[in-house]
Amino acid sequence: ETTTVNVALTRGEPAALTPPERRPPGPPAPVQSSGGIVRSMEDGPVIAPDFRVTEINHHTAQLVGAYGGYVFGGQFLAGAGGYWQADSTNGTHLTYFGPVFEWRMFHQRTVGLNLHGLVGGGWRFADFYPVYPPPLGYPVPYGWYNQGFFLAEPEAQVVVRFASSLRLQRGGGYRVTSADGLNVGSGSISVQVGR
Repeated sequence: ETTTVNVALTRGEPAALTPPERRPPGPPAPVQSSGGIVRSMEDGPVIAPDFRVTEINHHTAQLVGAYGGYVFGGQFLAGAGGYWQADSTNGTHLTYFGPVFEWRMFHQRTVGLNLHGLVGGGWRFADFYPVYPPPLGYPVPYGWYNQGFFLAEPEAQVVVRFASSLRLQRGGGYRVTSADGLNVGSGSISVQVGR
């Protein structure tokens, strides 16, 4: 059965639209990998070429090297590094390497501070071993020389961040070794690329 109904429709008032509630941004959400391990967006690899100035055999020496590793939470770096003497100090050359650890303070600011350190071992080798103080002003040859040593090199670094993955660091520290004549201060400049 069909029934006809007469209906009159009137235009009503539009509902007032309220803006969505704004919340302050929180920390980045963790990302879960396919292996089930939860990682922060600030985790990731980093590598840094490094140049150091120090003293070896009572002469200024330059060391070139690099370190790298993995950063956890944008603050803690664990990795490894190595350095080689770029010049010769009275025929002596130095090289060392080992694990590297770094704690980043103020890691989200443009200028920050890092506590950085390498603990490992190395070798000092030379065609002759100069004796100090040298008699008559000249080193005394002592044959071929090779010495291994343990080493710890802590330093503090001032960091300038140009981008989230590019930082310039200028540091100063002290090298402590089990060898004679190598316990001395050092300065460094490095560029970190990555997290």
